[in-house]
Amino acid sequence: MWNNFVYFLKNKKIGAKIGVIFHYTLLGFFSLFFKPIQFFKKEKIYFFEDRPFGIDNAYFLYKYYKKNFPNIESVYLVKNKKDALYKKLENDKNVVYEFSLQHFWYFIGAEKLIFSYDTSPFYFFGKLGIFLKKIFKPCTKMVFLQHGVTKSFIPFFRKENNIFSGIVVNSQKEEKYFIDEFGYNKEDLLVSGFPRFDNLYKNREKEKQIFFFPTWNSKLAGLTQSSFQKTDYYNKIKEFLESSSLSSWLEKNKYSLYYYPHQGMAEYVNLFSTKSKNIIILDDNNKENISIPQLILESSLLITDYSSIVFDFAYQHKPTLYYNIGENHYPSLSSYFYDFGEKVASLEEIIEKLNILKKNNFKMQEKYTSNTDNFFEYIDSKNCERTSLLINNL
Repeated sequence: MWNNFVYFLKNKKIGAKIGVIFHYTLLGFFSLFFKPIQFFKKEKIYFFEDRPFGIDNAYFLYKYYKKNFPNIESVYLVKNKKDALYKKLENDKNVVYEFSLQHFWYFIGAEKLIFSYDTSPFYFFGKLGIFLKKIFKPCTKMVFLQHGVTKSFIPFFRKENNIFSGIVVNSQKEEKYFIDEFGYNKEDLLVSGFPRFDNLYKNREKEKQIFFFPTWNSKLAGLTQSSFQKTDYYNKIKEFLESSSLSSWLEKNKYSLYYYPHQGMAEYVNLFSTKSKNIIILDDNNKENISIPQLILESSLLITDYSSIVFDFAYQHKPTLYYNIGENHYPSLSSYFYDFGEKVASLEEIIEKLNILKKNNFKMQEKYTSNTDNFFEYIDSKNCERTSLLINNL
């Protein structure tokens, strides 16, 4: 009920400021008068969140902490009961809903804030939350697990823009990239590997399916649907999904191809269609039935332009085809990004590569396997273990 009330206040255009002020006042009142002050003095509260994506590094690390560190009160943030994660965690008493009173209390009392994407879900409470946190937990550590292996320059990541106590990276090459490009010191970086990689190592699968996941070109944000349909980005994806040669190959070889549109292009998904029963476009009607981690785990091949999911496939020694989507779409990428697969420039070339890959049971070529083993510091199932030990010592 409280969550619905808060969403109502947030979404109301009229009187929004009054609603937010009222929200903060209520939170402060309940927190200071109805929750024991001792709560804020607990030494071991670790608050995890993956918003807005969910089922990411924080989720897997949270599960590890709950199982292996009973002396630490581990808490995980989800959006609400409609969140796809709720079905996995509905019986978990340590799950906290966004904008709830528990969200506020745990934010104030947490010794460690551990996140994979950004800090906005923690700092929804604005100046009041920051003020109270400085009073009760002035030495809180913020640990950035990352959403994907960093492979391009992102201004937000620069050291002067952040107060991170530690950033989890996967290799010495990625560590060097953070030092050279973003100005971090070696001691700021935790070379332990992504927590979610444990799941990939333990459960290597290979179904007869292909994962098509082009990234979003943020320069196209805000275009009308008619303007979007004139872009190279749209037409290249449309051509791919409606390709008769691709459809024939999939049907002949009994493979499925899943297209998972990036969340940044949600308003344009309805513009894409396919007549092939072997090509599945995941939208709001069917996204709940399959997740990105599931597609990464089960798929035999990734086709993308420059998504960092390349590294998840490489970690499993699964092949990738780099397919350029539209002109001027590529950012400045790190030297190591293209070390894990072949570049293709046309649909004809994709079909050609699919035939070669199928003959080899979609096995990663030896040179790319070697590049993978040389890139990652660790390829094992101990990423959560290493990461937790480093975080505990911060």
